[in-house]
Amino acid sequence: MKNLDPDDINRLPAVAIEDAGLLPSLPAVYFVIANERILYIGKALNLQQRWKNHHRWGEIFALGVAARLHWLEFNDALLIQLLEQCFINYFDPPMNNTPVVEHKNNLLKPITQEQAVSILGTPVATFYRYCKDLKIKNKQIISESDLTRLQDMRRLYQEGYNRDAVLSLLGVKSIGLSDL
Repeated sequence: MKNLDPDDINRLPAVAIEDAGLLPSLPAVYFVIANERILYIGKALNLQQRWKNHHRWGEIFALGVAARLHWLEFNDALLIQLLEQCFINYFDPPMNNTPVVEHKNNLLKPITQEQAVSILGTPVATFYRYCKDLKIKNKQIISESDLTRLQDMRRLYQEGYNRDAVLSLLGVKSIGLSDL
């Protein structure tokens, strides 16, 4: 029997961690991989739901590397649990069996676009315009620091400030024609 290695896992279906909203709704054992190394292994009865608010988001984002989420689908809940533990024992990923790191400033705890739109209480189109004005590139996953900036922007608009004043108060260079 051939030994498993991370290359075998890399051949499984995957999405970039910041695109976790694109995950399918299915039962699976999943693997977080960055820099050719398996960092974390887990299980989910619904992969998409599991990654909406995963307890390791902050730690993964704090690494500052491109991470991918790979999965192996199984329809048997007992088998998923057994396989998860077998994979953890075999690969010994560094983030398993360690306490969750809480970041004191909470700036690394991201939220989804859907959560940000709900918190802001704005239409999605307004959220996108705010992100563009604040030069927030990844609109699928929003850091708490970016959410704070978005909330400040909304508040200033509600107080009647015009766009130039809002951008100036938030320390953002106004977008010119060349930026469009």
